[in-house]
Amino acid sequence: MLGNLAGTIHIEKEIKAPVARVYGAFGQARALNAWYDPRCRIKKFAVGGKLVGDNYPSAEILALIPNHTIVHRYSDIVSGSGVWSFVQKSKGKTTLLIFNHFDAYDNKEEGDSISFYWRGLIENLAAFCESREIPFDHDAGDYRKGMEPRGRNA
Repeated sequence: MLGNLAGTIHIEKEIKAPVARVYGAFGQARALNAWYDPRCRIKKFAVGGKLVGDNYPSAEILALIPNHTIVHRYSDIVSGSGVWSFVQKSKGKTTLLIFNHFDAYDNKEEGDSISFYWRGLIENLAAFCESREIPFDHDAGDYRKGMEPRGRNA
């Protein structure tokens, strides 16, 4: 785990799906519409490509290492850089997702709010990859009743 860097959000989540499925959910419009933002669109899943969000941050893709790492630079709603790392576990049946958002906020209240939304979106990613119902309601900005995050690091 990273040290306590000002303005940094660090989230880890085990997802019961292979790395390729979790990583792939970042490059397909249908997947992004389900877990990230129902109104987003992706313009080329390659370095220099863009994810244009409506409710959630738009991002430029700065680096891709297939099935291992995605680096985004966020340009609206929130700023900073996001590093998504994918680690294979349990003989390829489980993925440890490690997300770090650097330079994400200026004060604790803002950081708590941004962390809450990232946790919701990451829980949606896990649900999508595990073929479960999406728990975080994009429009309401909260979890659906009875669908709060599971697990200690959800």
